[in-house]
Amino acid sequence: MRGPGICLALDSLIRTPAFNPLLITSATPFLWCETDMGTTFSGVAIAAGTAPPVVTITGVNAIATPTLKVRIPVGGARGTATYETSYDGTTWSAPAATLATVNVGPFTLNFPVGTYNVNNTYDANPQTLADMTAQANHMSAIAATGPLIAANVLGGRAALTIAASRYFVRSVLTNSRAVSGPMTIILVGVSPGSIASVILSGGGSNMRDTRISAAGLAGLVSTVLSNISPAATLSANKAFQFSASWNGVNSLGELRQQSLPTVSGTANPGDPAATALTSLGFGVHATSAGLPTGYQIAAMFAVDGLLSAGDLAYLRAGFAQRYSITT
Repeated sequence: MRGPGICLALDSLIRTPAFNPLLITSATPFLWCETDMGTTFSGVAIAAGTAPPVVTITGVNAIATPTLKVRIPVGGARGTATYETSYDGTTWSAPAATLATVNVGPFTLNFPVGTYNVNNTYDANPQTLADMTAQANHMSAIAATGPLIAANVLGGRAALTIAASRYFVRSVLTNSRAVSGPMTIILVGVSPGSIASVILSGGGSNMRDTRISAAGLAGLVSTVLSNISPAATLSANKAFQFSASWNGVNSLGELRQQSLPTVSGTANPGDPAATALTSLGFGVHATSAGLPTGYQIAAMFAVDGLLSAGDLAYLRAGFAQRYSITT
C-alpha cells in the first residue's frame, strides 16, 4: 500500500504544469528561440567529400529530431549508392538506396542524378530560427552556409556548434517598434575550452549586450560596460545560463553553471536611459562585433518590460532545468 505522503507527492507531481515561458504575466516576451525547436532547414545541404552531388535537405526540427546528417556508405550512381542518416551524429540508420526524394522524420531529402562517393557527407543547413512568442520575431540566417546543430555533450539539449558566430539575426524587433525601456535577456549555451572576449547576445545599437571578457568575467552593456559585481566568472566546458536585466536604475546579472554556485550581482549602477534596441543577434552583437567562436548557443528568451521577481525566478529555474544546469 502507498502511504498518504506518497499519494500527496504523486498528486503534486501530476498536477505540476510543464515549464512554459509564455505563462509569465508581468512583462511581454518578444523573442523565444531554441535551437532544437522550430528551426527551418532549407536550401542546399552543407556537403563534404569528393565531388558531392548537390543534395537538398528541408524540414522543421523538433527536440527528438534536432538536425539531420547524411553519409554515403556505398558509392555509385543514384539508386545504386546507399545513404545513412542520423539525428545526433552517433546513431545511424540502416543503409538504403538513394532515391530522388526520401522522407526521414520531419525532413525531406532530395538526391539528384549523379555519382556519389563513400566520403560524401551532408548536413542540414538551418535558415530560420523560430520565435515562439506571439511577436513572431523569427531570426534569419546571415550566411549561405553556417553552423550546424549538434547534441550538447554536457547533458543538455541540442545547440549550435562552436561555429555559431553571428549566424541568426533579427533586424527589426516586434515587427513595428524598437525596444527602448527595461528588458531581460536569458541566454543558454556551453562555454568553450578556453575563454575569449566575446558578445553572447546583443543589439545593433550597443545597448543590450551580454558579454564575457577575456578573463571569463560576465559583463553587461547598456550605455557603458561593466562586469557583474561580485564577479561572475565563466568556466570552460560548462553548460551555462547567463541572464541580464536592465531596469533603468541598475543592470542586474546572474550566471548559473553546471555543478557550480550561482553568482548574482549588479553592473552599471545608476544606468542612464538606453538607446532604442532595434536589432538582436543570437550568438553575437547584431553588428558582428565580438564573435563568440567556440561557444555553443542553445536558447535565448527576451522580455520587454519589468519582470516580477517571481516570473524571473520561474524563467531562470525552468531554462536551467531544461538544459541540465544544476548548481
